[in-house]
Parts: sequence; C-alpha cells; structure tokens
Amino acid sequence: MRSSDELGDLAESFNKMTLQVGGVQTRIEEQVRRKTAELERVHKTLLSSEKMASIGKLAATVAHEINNPLFGILTYARLVSRALLKHEIPGREELVEEVQTIERESKRCGDLVKNLLTFSRQAPSHREPNDLNTVVDRAVLLVKHKLDMQSIELSEHLAAELPPALCDANQIQQVVLVLMVNA
Repeated sequence: MRSSDELGDLAESFNKMTLQVGGVQTRIEEQVRRKTAELERVHKTLLSSEKMASIGKLAATVAHEINNPLFGILTYARLVSRALLKHEIPGREELVEEVQTIERESKRCGDLVKNLLTFSRQAPSHREPNDLNTVVDRAVLLVKHKLDMQSIELSEHLAAELPPALCDANQIQQVVLVLMVNA
C-alpha cells in the first residue's frame, strides 16, 4: 500500500517489520537445522557407545562362562599327564606330548579370556606406569588366532627397553586392538 498519510507510514513500517521477522525466522530455522544435525550426530555416537558397552558386558559374561570349563580341561590335562608319567605304556611319550599340547592350548585360551575380561571392563581411566610392549602383546594375543586363520602375518617392531609410559593400559590396548582389527 502506497500512501503518504499515516496509514501509508503504518503500512511501510509493517512491511519493514514483516521483512525483518522473515529474516529472523530464516536465521532461526538455520540454527534449528544445525542444532538438529548436531544432536543427531551426538545421538549416533551415544548409541554406538551403548552398543560397545553392551558388547563389553556380553564379552565379560561369555568369558566367565568359558573360564570354568577351561579350568576343568587344564586340571584334567595335568592329571592325565602326571598319570602317564607314572606308568610305562607303549607310545607314552607321544601321549604326554599330546596332553601337554592340550594343557598349553588351554592355558592360551585362559589367557585370551583373561585379556578379553580386562578389555571388556568399563572402568574410569587409571593412569599408571605401563610397559607399552606388554600392552601391545596383550592386544596381539586377542587377534592372533584370527590372523592365523586368515593367513595374515603380523610384523611387530617393538622398541626394546622403553621407559614405562604413564597411561591407562586398558585404553591403550583398546586403541591398538581397534587399529589391528581395522587394518
């Protein structure tokens, strides 16, 4: 509306106000879009963290369940090995070697379960001096079987005589493990 009287001034002011409100509304809508996108990213990260926590709890439960039969296998392998050594029977050496293989592999499985339990624990960060080579070795133990099954050769080049690093060993192990799995 174009007029030079009071109604025209009012209409012009109203038109300016409408344009300003439209500009503010556009800026608000853009801010809402950005905040919504940010919330969606945070939500996805949170869901991922919750999934990892659930997997950790499941791994701990499975590890505890596996530990009991493993301990039984290891105990009976030791008993059979001792019994074989007491008696003179044909093929005793081969049998002792096979039972010792069962014992050794049971111990290895026990170590894997122990490492899995350590890995799955959700504890607050606890920094203390740690040997990084030991941390890397524990992570390698967790994926060694998978590497062997897929004929993947892992080449380790660990520095000798490193000073202890002030870190959370479990978190460093988790990082190394993720790097190996993703590689």
